[in-house]
Amino acid sequence: MELQTVAAITAEYNPFHKGHAHQINVIRKTLGNVPIIAVMSGSVTQRGELALWDKWERARLALRGGVDLVLELPAASVLRSADHFAAGALSVMRHTGLVTHISFGMEDPDRAKLTTLAAEPPDHEAFERALKAGTSYAESMALAYTKKDPAYASFFKGSNNLLALSYAKMARQVFPSAALLPILREGTPYNEESLTEKAASAAALRHFLEEEGPSATVFAAMGIQAKEEEAHLASLPSPLFHKQRLDLLMAYALESTDAEHLSRHIEATEGLERALIKARRKGSFDAIAAACSGRRYSRSRIRRLMLQLLCTGETKAFTGLSDEAPYLRVLAFSKRGKELLHLMKETATRPLFSLVNKDTARHLNEEARRKLELDLAATSLWELVATGTATGRDYKEAPIKD
Repeated sequence: MELQTVAAITAEYNPFHKGHAHQINVIRKTLGNVPIIAVMSGSVTQRGELALWDKWERARLALRGGVDLVLELPAASVLRSADHFAAGALSVMRHTGLVTHISFGMEDPDRAKLTTLAAEPPDHEAFERALKAGTSYAESMALAYTKKDPAYASFFKGSNNLLALSYAKMARQVFPSAALLPILREGTPYNEESLTEKAASAAALRHFLEEEGPSATVFAAMGIQAKEEEAHLASLPSPLFHKQRLDLLMAYALESTDAEHLSRHIEATEGLERALIKARRKGSFDAIAAACSGRRYSRSRIRRLMLQLLCTGETKAFTGLSDEAPYLRVLAFSKRGKELLHLMKETATRPLFSLVNKDTARHLNEEARRKLELDLAATSLWELVATGTATGRDYKEAPIKD
């Protein structure tokens, strides 16, 4: 199998829906019937939430939707800011030795404008001034760019545009040889929580699953029609329906620590470590996040810090980690994905594995071992909340095959 073009997507598929299928279709209409690799978050997401379903189930749905190979994006990249998230995903892609094109959704898929913005640094003085005034990171970045050129203002009205800018900026540093393939995002806005005739957002699907439970309406909005598939998904455990377990774990974690420990083990700085301790008895995970967030610090950032804490314990830490991919963890593959894996035995520049075993860490450097420990902790956290028991699934679950 000789390849000239392989496309890659950074994804959470939380859950996979019609908009994701549209992106895959456009990639293949643009580039031909090329293999597609998805670098997907595992047990936690960049919004600072536990994933709706486990990572193997979400990877299975990705194969069903047209992806050929699903690789896990380590939690050390997922539970950080957009730039770190993008840089970590791009590093995974680069180390496959196969990826030629990076695709992502945008509200304004103007490649020329995106390339210009990625190459042009913002007005740093305006950015710092806005942050100190209590403006959010996203709004501060928008102000910093529009200070240089008011014509940029329209670009910063879309949340997908902001993430795309992170991909473009990080690609210049991490993976400059890759071609960017922005695609017009279709359907409802990213944070829209209502189901419409358009392609429903992942936020809307999660909202309706939480409020109404699994239903034919939600599954239809996901693009699922087979009754057997509906029944299977409806039977799956999910942390979405057991948030009180997460509340208890969070309350205990904050009662068992102090501000100094937080500043050393998680990325809580500028007083956020003290704010978390002060809010520790607000009663729930969501209430603590709400108490610590505001214009400057989004709820997503606070939730990420809280999940960082739950994944670290006394010995593990998120602080001091690079954005480099530590390894290539296989979650699922199709027949064509199997051919990609065969090629990656020669092209990959990081250790490639699926199941974790006692010998896995022997082939990793110190930072990679730290990142693997965080991935294992994230899976255990997901299991504890979703099922009430941690069973060490990373040591047992083989990749999904289609």
